[in-house]
Amino acid sequence: MKKLICILLCLVCLAGCTKTKEENSPAAPGGAAVDVPYKIAVITGNAVYSEAVFEANRQAAADPCVVAGTFPDDMSAENTVSICMGYAEDPLVKAIVFVRAVAGIDEAVRRVKEVRPDILFIAGADTEDAGFVAQTADLVMAQDMYTMGTEVVNEAYRMGAKTFIHYTFARHLLSEPVLRRREEMVKRCDELGIRFIDVTSPDPHTAEGGGGESRLFVEEDVSTQVGDYGANTAFFSTDCTIHTYLIKAVLENGAIYPQQCCPNPFHGYTAHFGIDAGEYDDPDGVLREISRQIAAYGNTGRMATWPLSPDILMVKVGVEYARAYCEGQVEIELDREKADSLFETLSDGRASVKAMGHAPNCLLFVCEYYML
Repeated sequence: MKKLICILLCLVCLAGCTKTKEENSPAAPGGAAVDVPYKIAVITGNAVYSEAVFEANRQAAADPCVVAGTFPDDMSAENTVSICMGYAEDPLVKAIVFVRAVAGIDEAVRRVKEVRPDILFIAGADTEDAGFVAQTADLVMAQDMYTMGTEVVNEAYRMGAKTFIHYTFARHLLSEPVLRRREEMVKRCDELGIRFIDVTSPDPHTAEGGGGESRLFVEEDVSTQVGDYGANTAFFSTDCTIHTYLIKAVLENGAIYPQQCCPNPFHGYTAHFGIDAGEYDDPDGVLREISRQIAAYGNTGRMATWPLSPDILMVKVGVEYARAYCEGQVEIELDREKADSLFETLSDGRASVKAMGHAPNCLLFVCEYYML
C-alpha cells in the first residue's frame, strides 16, 4: 500500500509540474514543431515564488532549444527528483538549469547523473545551502551572503547610520548562511562604531497570529527604535514576508533601509508603492519610479537595493552557460573564465563574482547598490 501511495504521489507531482515535453516542445512562430540539436531545461518556481519564471518563459519564447517548467510551492524532495528525472528521459536534454534549487536537489542531481552523466546540471542555490548543492551539481550560483553581511553595513554607514537593528528569529538563525551573514554584520558594525542590536521578531510560521503578527510587530517596533535611537537607525530583517511593511515603517519614521534580505528592485518596494512590475523586464524603470516616490517622503539617499533581480540574473547566466556547453564551447568541468564573462555581460557590469573557497564550482555574487 505504501508503495502504491508513493507512485500515485509522483504521478500527481508530474501532472502538477508546469512542464511536459508536449506542452513545451520547441515550435516555430507558426506553431509547427521544429527540430533542435539540443534542449536546455529551465526549472523555476511559479510567479508568486520568483520572477525567475518570467525570464525562463522569455528564454523559451526566444529560443526553441530552451524549454521552461515550474515546480509547485509545496515542493518536496521526491517531487524534485521526479521532475528532473522526467527531463533526463528526453535524450535531447543536455542541460538542466534549476532556479531556485529546492529540497531534494542533491538527490535529483545524483539520480540524473546515474543515467545521464552527460547532462550539465546548473543550480541557483539561494534556497538550499550553496556549498552543499555544489557537492553534486556542476555549476552553482548564489548570492554571496557573507560578503553581503559586510556590504549592507557599509551601505548603512554611507547613509549615516549610527545604530543597526537586525530583526530575525531562531528558525532563521539555524541557517548557516544567515547566521554567518549576521556575524559579519556584527563584526563590521564594531569596526565602524555602529551600535548593533538584535531584535527577535515573531516567526510567521509559528506565531499565533502568523504573518500578520510579524508585520504588526515590525511596524510598531520601528517607531519605538527610532524614538530610542533617532532617525539615523538602519533596519534589516531576515524575513522576506514583512519587507513591504518594514519599508512603510522606515519611510514614515524617516529612518534608514540599506537593503532587503533579498536585494531586488521588485521585492517589497513595488508592493508598498503599488508599482506594476509587469513581467519584471524593466528594473531600471521600476527603480526610477521607486526613487520618485521615496523623494515624496523626503527620504532620498537613505534607502537602497540592488539594481537587478538575482533570480533573473541566475536564469540568464545559467541558460547562456548551458548553451556554451551544448555547443561544445566549454566542458562539463567549470570554465571560470566563461562564467565570469557571462556575469559581467548579463549584469551590465553590476555584479562581481568569486568562487566559494572549498567549492570552486560554486560562484558567489554580489551587486552594486542602487541608491534610491
